[in-house]
Amino acid sequence: MSDSAGWYCDPSGEHTHRYWDGAGWTDQVLQGRDNAPQTPPITAGPGNPPEPHSMPPLTQGAMVGMVGVPAAPVRPRLGPGFVGLGRWLVGVLITQAAAAFVLTLGVGAILILNPTSSASAAIEGGVVIIAGTSRLLFFVNIHLWLIWQYQLARSSRIDPSYLARSPGWHIGSWFIPVISLWFPYQNVKDLARGVMSPVDAYGAGEWDGGIDRGIATRLLPWWWFAWLTVSILERLASFSKTYGILDVIVQVLDLLAAVLAALVVRAITKAAVSPPNRR
Repeated sequence: MSDSAGWYCDPSGEHTHRYWDGAGWTDQVLQGRDNAPQTPPITAGPGNPPEPHSMPPLTQGAMVGMVGVPAAPVRPRLGPGFVGLGRWLVGVLITQAAAAFVLTLGVGAILILNPTSSASAAIEGGVVIIAGTSRLLFFVNIHLWLIWQYQLARSSRIDPSYLARSPGWHIGSWFIPVISLWFPYQNVKDLARGVMSPVDAYGAGEWDGGIDRGIATRLLPWWWFAWLTVSILERLASFSKTYGILDVIVQVLDLLAAVLAALVVRAITKAAVSPPNRR
């Protein structure tokens, strides 16, 4: 197909013909087939349009800004599988919270009872089993969370303008020292804003989208504070060979962080699969 300048069928469908200058589409258009000549002239130009024929091959430069032709890869839509993923993640988080509750009771009982008593030894055996189960739940939780966050970050439900980082960074930021203290929180906050901020008739949103942006954005700071505190205190508690009050505090905060995370995931998932609010 020739790349020569001339009149071609308008790729946007809004007009009958649009002028191609050989490098890109121009703003010169024709309305109605009566404006198109029946025989192509020798020289094509804005004042001498030929009979429209097939559209010339599109280049990346020609695609940018052209109505009806995306300049970037299409972002996938969220399907029923995302809802199921969110439910599984919430379920694992609630189960992890229940395990933290049992551990809190167990460690508290060990501290109250004589550590050398047979009852205390039996309770400690149960605590070890529940602690191993809790670590397994945490492993499953991390994998489900990363898949959930990545799918939402790359979906068509989130306007890329809301995201400060790419979907890949939504995963990688969890594993990089120092960066993991702040970037993951910002990324989840961007997702919450993207699905909960109201949009106008053209799909454009607002960063601060209204007075009330939903339960997720209100609970996010508390969830992240509990998560960071647990991570720090767990390292401190690991240096002690016996149970102490620090272990009780860790389990209480772990319980709180899991419940808050479940509420955040549930709220964001529900908003993501619902039509956006209109301003």
